[in-house]
Amino acid sequence: MHIITIVNQWKETVQQSIVAIMSSKVTMPFDYTVYCGSLEEAGRKKLESLSAKYHFNLLNIKDLETNADLPEKNVFHHARQTIISENIPLIVVSPDVIVEKDTLQQLYEYQKLLKKSGLISAVLTDGNGHIDIPHLYARKYKRGINSVRKGLGFYCVLFTHDFLKKMDFLDMPASKDRYDVWLGRRARQMNYKNYLLTLCPVVHVNASSLLSRISRPISYFWMRLTGQI
Repeated sequence: MHIITIVNQWKETVQQSIVAIMSSKVTMPFDYTVYCGSLEEAGRKKLESLSAKYHFNLLNIKDLETNADLPEKNVFHHARQTIISENIPLIVVSPDVIVEKDTLQQLYEYQKLLKKSGLISAVLTDGNGHIDIPHLYARKYKRGINSVRKGLGFYCVLFTHDFLKKMDFLDMPASKDRYDVWLGRRARQMNYKNYLLTLCPVVHVNASSLLSRISRPISYFWMRLTGQI
C-alpha cells in the first residue's frame, strides 16, 4: 500500500505523526511519501532530516509535473499515477493525526473485506478517546463498521484501488473547497460505499482548534488536508 501526508505548515505534531506511521505494525511492505507545501526553510530542513532518518519519500508539491489548477489536485493525481499500475490502495493521513500501531493494518484488511468500497476512514478522536469533529455524528453508532453518506474528511482515509482506477482527480472541479465531500459523493455516484470504522480510532491532536476555524470554508479543505486544522 502507499501512504501520503501533505505538510503545508511545520508543527511538532508533524514529527509525531510521521514517526507513528513509520512505527506501524503491518504485514505487508508500504511506501510512504510526504508532500511538502509552502513550508519555511526551517520546517523543510526538519522534514529532510526525518526523511533521511526514517527513509520515506519527500517531494515538493511545486515540482510535480501535472496540469492541475490547484495543489490538492496535483498531489492526488501524482499519488494515483504512482500506484495505479499496482493493485494497492492509497491511504491519506493528515500531519496532525496520530495513528495507532495497527491502524494501517486494519484499514488494509477491511478494504479487502468490504466489497465495492470506495473510501474507508478511521474514526477521529480527541486525546481522551472521545469521537470528535468531523465524526461527531458517529457518537450514536455502535463500535464497528458503518456504511455512511456523511463526510469522512481526509484525516486518515483509505482509497481503494478499484475506486482509484476509475477516478481521475483532475476532474475535480476547481470551484470546490470541500474535496472530501465531493469525492465521497462521487464514490457513491459510481456505486461504491463509504465506510467509517468506529473500531479504528486515531487521535487528532489539534481537535480543540477546529471549531474556531470551521466557519471559514474558502480554504477549509486545504487547511484540513495539510494539518493546519
